[in-house]
Amino acid sequence: MFGWHTRNTFLMQLSPTFAPMQYNTALCFLICGIALGLLIINRLKASMVCGAVVLGVGFLTLIEYIWGFDLKIDTLLMEAYVTVETSSPGRMAPNTALCFMLTGLSVILLGQSGANRKRIAAAGMIASLALALGLVALLGYLAGIPTAFGWGQLTRMAVHASLGFILTGAGLVFHAWKCDKEARLLVPFWVPMAVVGFVLAFTLGLWQALLAIRALPRVELSISLGTFATVILIGGIAIALLFNVSMRFARKAQIRSGEAEAANKQLAEQIHRVQAVERTLRQSEKSLSIAQRIAHMGSWSWVIEENRLTCSDELGRIHGLEPHETGTTYKTFLSMVHPDDVSRVDRII
Repeated sequence: MFGWHTRNTFLMQLSPTFAPMQYNTALCFLICGIALGLLIINRLKASMVCGAVVLGVGFLTLIEYIWGFDLKIDTLLMEAYVTVETSSPGRMAPNTALCFMLTGLSVILLGQSGANRKRIAAAGMIASLALALGLVALLGYLAGIPTAFGWGQLTRMAVHASLGFILTGAGLVFHAWKCDKEARLLVPFWVPMAVVGFVLAFTLGLWQALLAIRALPRVELSISLGTFATVILIGGIAIALLFNVSMRFARKAQIRSGEAEAANKQLAEQIHRVQAVERTLRQSEKSLSIAQRIAHMGSWSWVIEENRLTCSDELGRIHGLEPHETGTTYKTFLSMVHPDDVSRVDRII
């Protein structure tokens, strides 16, 4: 935007032969940046408004291309005085408009997601598609493949616009990852699908760009170009499928690891509670023993089935037993009672 207002063609094009970043494109990138900042500070409604604006501009631009009429939005805010690689003055490229639609939709979904993980997943996957289209365009500039950043004879995506979509798409994907509340897993469930979608979109875009070079005039092609494009397509699909399978196995392993960790934590808590109960019980036994020693009284318990009688330490001392002799039988216990009281004690018990 600063380049358009100051007529700095370098900021608009980076190179005299490159398509300029149209004013509406720069404005939409500014709004996207604001929307992402609002999402980060949790101003969700305001971010949704920004997302709706970007989505609307992209949609109306595509309508202009599809139906072939001018809605007067391309030069509404700035007169287009740089028209290199531009089919309609001031109009952003169709792939740029599509990327803005995807970006705006992703922002809207993140803004209304709350705790809805399905919307978060959809937002992350949609943003990954915009990232893939931007990467295809950037690769086209680096490799000199014009059909990668331009569709037919229509306006072409600017090189810095492709960088903008890569950064914006990556930012939205990472924000969706951060918003996902699946805290016990390292990778949310939708990330493998987003990566697969990214790889497929990138592969299909590059494949279509290579095949479209055939239609360009004054371009010498080798016979192997079609084969190369097919290899890229098949290889990209194979990589996407293999990655999806490997991520599914990794995710299952993470789930099992998380379950094992939760079980270990629960077991440790139970052991801690048992140890606390044991400490309390030992303290109670110690207090009871002190109280019996002070009162010179004792207690005993008799397991009839096993004919096993256990005396407290104080009761053992009263009857002249050593501490290790407090476990005895009922008959032995009666032998320690005064002969005159044996019948009465036995009858009471």
